[in-house]
Amino acid sequence: MKVLINKLHFPVEVLGPGRRVGIWMQGCTIRCFGCISRDTWAADARFAVDIDEVLQWIASLPTGAVDGITISGGEPFDQPDELRQLLDGLHVWREAQAIEIDLLAYSGRAEDELRRDFGDILCKLDAVIPEPFIQGEPTTLPLRGSANQDVVALSELGTERYTGDALHCLAAQRQRVQLEVDEESVWMIGIPQQGVMRRVQRQAADAGIAMRRPSWLV
Repeated sequence: MKVLINKLHFPVEVLGPGRRVGIWMQGCTIRCFGCISRDTWAADARFAVDIDEVLQWIASLPTGAVDGITISGGEPFDQPDELRQLLDGLHVWREAQAIEIDLLAYSGRAEDELRRDFGDILCKLDAVIPEPFIQGEPTTLPLRGSANQDVVALSELGTERYTGDALHCLAAQRQRVQLEVDEESVWMIGIPQQGVMRRVQRQAADAGIAMRRPSWLV
């Protein structure tokens, strides 16, 4: 089975505890106003990748190096069959690892909708961050882009890593973004405070750097 993937990256250190694999799925029908990842909205077949290839890439990472997987997008639950198969493969992979590895997903859907329509997928995750991004409700809370969102633990491991003091320990991640460079682009990982991306664009322009296709304006 193929899945639409915008990008894969390791290590991600700003979207959950420890060193993580980031999986950004391509395609989003929710399309929140103010989204900084509008480049992930189109369900473009050019982004199709075999799920087995994704799992093979993850399996090729150094043993013991991965603390968790963060699945974002795009909207992961727009591809429910593909997400189920991906999570099934991740469960098989992590059972062979020497350390505990949590599975976290973001979704713009409401928690009650996820529980009603995708309960069989939620049971394969350790935590989910649901609800649409609302630009008018800014927050500095860890892992969340707007104040209406919550971090919902779905397993014992999820409770251990995403509630109470463990969640508070992730607060510093809201002050950071990772900057990555490849042959074609510069891209950032994380959840920047509102207005930061516009300031980055202005500062780049002041330095003579033109952003050809910033993701929040695509």
